[in-house]
Amino acid sequence: MPCPKQSPWPKYVGWVTTLPMLPMTALGIYILARTDTPKLILWLIVLGIFAFPLRYFVCARCPYYGQHCSTTMGKFVPLLFRKQEGKPMKTGLWLDVLSFTVLFLLPVPEAYELGGAVLAAVWVGALLLFFLLLSFLACAVCPLTFCPIGRGGKAFWRMLGKKTTSSA
Repeated sequence: MPCPKQSPWPKYVGWVTTLPMLPMTALGIYILARTDTPKLILWLIVLGIFAFPLRYFVCARCPYYGQHCSTTMGKFVPLLFRKQEGKPMKTGLWLDVLSFTVLFLLPVPEAYELGGAVLAAVWVGALLLFFLLLSFLACAVCPLTFCPIGRGGKAFWRMLGKKTTSSA
């Protein structure tokens, strides 16, 4: 089924889902800067790849390129990359999942080392809050049925009884 021409997300959704990334990034940098400099460098490289080159493989190929989307990147990607018409974004979405998994998991041992169970719980809680916001406000209404992130978010909310858009 083709996607609607107009983005299904209200303007505020991109800001609500993106804003938690700022304190999460600061917390990740704080944890790794205090505990493991080489891991901090690796984490920053993965973050940079996630934030910029992967936007070429996802956002520049998205049918909602240049529109308000599930993150603020929909409006910023046209400043970085031209639209990649007709090129698939599925591989980019899987690379997003992989890079975000690395960003999430890499600081967990150091969070525990630095602040014990409390800081580790804060780190995991911040990521959980981000997932809940993104999956509820963005994934649950996203028409891209091939997206691994959206499939996971839709499945999670369907388990809790929330109606979502159809998924494959």
